Amino acid sequence: MKRRPGTRRGAVLIAVLVCMGVAVTIVLGVVQASLRERRQLRQELQMEQTKWLMDAGLGHAIAQLNAQPDYAGETMMVAPEIAKFAIAKLEVSVNRIDIPTNQIRVTVTSQLGDRDEQTALTRRSKTIVVRVDRTNQN
Repeated sequence: MKRRPGTRRGAVLIAVLVCMGVAVTIVLGVVQASLRERRQLRQELQMEQTKWLMDAGLGHAIAQLNAQPDYAGETMMVAPEIAKFAIAKLEVSVNRIDIPTNQIRVTVTSQLGDRDEQTALTRRSKTIVVRVDRTNQN
């Protein structure tokens, strides 16, 4: 049987194309895994920042209760200070649960997020019960 001169070149071309297809598939898989990891790290950082905001809100609420015995809570938008997020909100709610013993339930909820779909809104909340000592108040 007689071979044609172009037959061997066609087989090499097909082998090269298959190798390139495998290489492109591997590269796309690595890029996708990298993007997924980056998104997860960004989400974890945002959750940590939301926790920090919540902790700051608890400190603020306790300071306000010490300064003003009739403090009832507040809602603060802190977006200008946290430039990365379009939504940065802190809600403090104060409920007096036992008037004679001065026990107060303080609930702080913090939210961070963006208006676009890429950054999810994260929310953390914490409730503590404090007893305010009125004997040292003026």
